[in-house]
Amino acid sequence: MWKLLICCYFLILNIEGKQLNPQFDQTRSRLTYAPFVNAATKSYLKERGGASAVEEETEILSNPNIPSQQLFVILSCILAANSGFLNGLTLSGILGGRQQSVSAVTEAYTASALAFGDWNGRFYFSQIRLIMSYIAGSCLNGLINPNGIDWSKSQFSLLLCGIFVLIGSLYYTSSEWLLCFFVMANGLQNSWTSMLLKENILRTTHFSAATSDIGTFLGQIIRGNWDNFWKLKIFTGLALSFWTGGYLSVIAIQTWEEVSLLVSVALYFILYISSCRFESSEEDIREISGNENLTPTENKSKKAE
Repeated sequence: MWKLLICCYFLILNIEGKQLNPQFDQTRSRLTYAPFVNAATKSYLKERGGASAVEEETEILSNPNIPSQQLFVILSCILAANSGFLNGLTLSGILGGRQQSVSAVTEAYTASALAFGDWNGRFYFSQIRLIMSYIAGSCLNGLINPNGIDWSKSQFSLLLCGIFVLIGSLYYTSSEWLLCFFVMANGLQNSWTSMLLKENILRTTHFSAATSDIGTFLGQIIRGNWDNFWKLKIFTGLALSFWTGGYLSVIAIQTWEEVSLLVSVALYFILYISSCRFESSEEDIREISGNENLTPTENKSKKAE
């Protein structure tokens, strides 16, 4: 079983940068990954001459500390597996006997509508809390990363995910409210990974849309249209990762019971610490300016003189 899963991962995730999306410039440049280009860098390059400056500085901005698209896919698959793992733990009833999905809120929308129709007030508000928690987690990531992900800073969103799951893990038996922390972590995570690539490709906590797209792309391929094959590989890898996380939760429950929740916490903290190595924005700007003591604003003033 394990050998089969490992082989599937290698087949799906063995994606060279040039195979991800033909529309992307494949140099490992800060400019290539538009969602998290530093605003100051954008402004400075425009001052240097617009589109021509972008092409001119592509090589200069190339930096091994800037994550590649392939790394984004692998990172998202790890986080998808973690969400599947956490969702499997909560659905198992290990949290005080209540079975509740925390990775998505589609079920909560329908459940709240049914509870409202029967006026089951307590259950209705419990489902509304889950929906609002997911929104709150996503909103929090938007506050942290208002202009997309900036790799010149530590990825605080990952740290917060770990903290939320840790709080829920330590006190989950005391109140149903603490389920909201698991939901907030998933909302925060899904919002963060959706910023990694354009078109919100990397969604890692719910897979209804991705599963539908997998079917759509397969149909297109059968008819000879291979344009979205790169997306098919990514979505399949994410879905398989989520499923694997759920499978691993069964083994974890049998082995560690409630302590299994700390596995998810540890993974978030490890990924947060690992993300701290990607710090290059200000260095890139200094390289472009040719003066280590200049900031983009100061360089603008110098050019005007």
